[in-house]
Amino acid sequence: MIGTHLKFFTRVFLKDKFFSLLNILGLAMGIAVSIILFLILQHDLSYDKHFANHERIYRLGGHLKATGIDVRVARSARELGGIIKDEFPEVVAFTRAVSWSHTLVTHESNGMETSFYEEDVVRTDSTYFQVFEHKFISGDPVTCLHDLNSVVITASTAEKYFGLENPLDKTLLIDDDNWKVTAVIQDLPENTHLGFDFLLSGLSKSREWVIDQGQIKSEAFWNPDVYTYFLMTENYNPQNFYDKFPAIFDKYFKSFGDQVGGQYNAILQPLASIHFDTSLVDDEPTGNMAYLYAFTAIGIFIILLACINYMNLSTAKSVNRASEIAMKKTLGSSKKALVFSFLGESIFLSLISLVLAILLVFLILNFSSFNSLIQKNLVVNFWQNSFLLFVSLGVAVLIGIVSGLYPAFYLPSIPTISALKGSFKNQKSSLRLRKVLTTAQFAISIF
Repeated sequence: MIGTHLKFFTRVFLKDKFFSLLNILGLAMGIAVSIILFLILQHDLSYDKHFANHERIYRLGGHLKATGIDVRVARSARELGGIIKDEFPEVVAFTRAVSWSHTLVTHESNGMETSFYEEDVVRTDSTYFQVFEHKFISGDPVTCLHDLNSVVITASTAEKYFGLENPLDKTLLIDDDNWKVTAVIQDLPENTHLGFDFLLSGLSKSREWVIDQGQIKSEAFWNPDVYTYFLMTENYNPQNFYDKFPAIFDKYFKSFGDQVGGQYNAILQPLASIHFDTSLVDDEPTGNMAYLYAFTAIGIFIILLACINYMNLSTAKSVNRASEIAMKKTLGSSKKALVFSFLGESIFLSLISLVLAILLVFLILNFSSFNSLIQKNLVVNFWQNSFLLFVSLGVAVLIGIVSGLYPAFYLPSIPTISALKGSFKNQKSSLRLRKVLTTAQFAISIF
């Protein structure tokens, strides 16, 4: 039965190639837009979710108020993380990080020197890999950051500086200091807020100026300088942190806060929410949920245009197909069978359009400046992203059903006698609907 229907759909397609190609191009554009839209949404909505424990990781920020100051910051004082780790048993591990920009990195081998200014250099603690899991190509995640002046690099960085050589135990000159390569990890995905190519060890536990007679000055806690991350226990409730933090404030912040009339409220951000939180200053580039809503709306409108286009063309061609429908009715086809036949025809064209849409997306993402325009690196790969394949198939089928619904119910309603006599003309209600749909198309396009 399916084979018979496919033969029929193919014959319909070949019978009027121009009409079929027009429909396929329109549907392919709609599906291509939906695939690209999905890739954009997937890219932004999955920020930092590649970490196995992302639901348990939080970043510590703060809301500082003092005379003439009212600011929410993404950083915290480097002295604060260890204190909270000691006094909050629910903190499993913590780490801190600070980014370096425009840092000169040099490697010398066999009398040849390779030098680049790098933008993605991060200095951190020995505990970094206790909080963030990465895939190691070589090296030990437990010990690779324990020694001072150790550096972990990504696979692409290793190739950039060392080529085919084994980079382990080799030396890089970074910011005029020698750093020993102790591990190589896989490249980080683009959709992470703390990206790096070089991860340096040795972030000091405290700043020299904040120590007075062996004690940390209260002033230090009002001067945030690093990003601090906590790995919490399973199913942690952040409200517990906020309930306990006033005791930390009274013990460490209050002394200097009273001098400047200051108030400090801790901000505990779930890792996956950082990308869309634009309220904190001194943060990495953040996303904008409003843009995603806009992209989604535009995508839906374009898909709707493709569906309307198919409806209009199909009903416009109904005069030419009236005798075909009448013959099917005469030979015993029920209205239900005809409805499913026309829906099947629409889905068949939509699936052909899907193939063309995938080709269009591939060309757009690989041979145009689209990725540069949106400042992302979108890749269409159905083998590694099976969910994308299911979504694309689902969208294609949905578009086929939506665009074929009206023709599927309208065409079988054509009077058999007038169709056989050749006197059938489109009904006024059909013409009115087509005018409404065309007007809607123009309105959407102008909007």
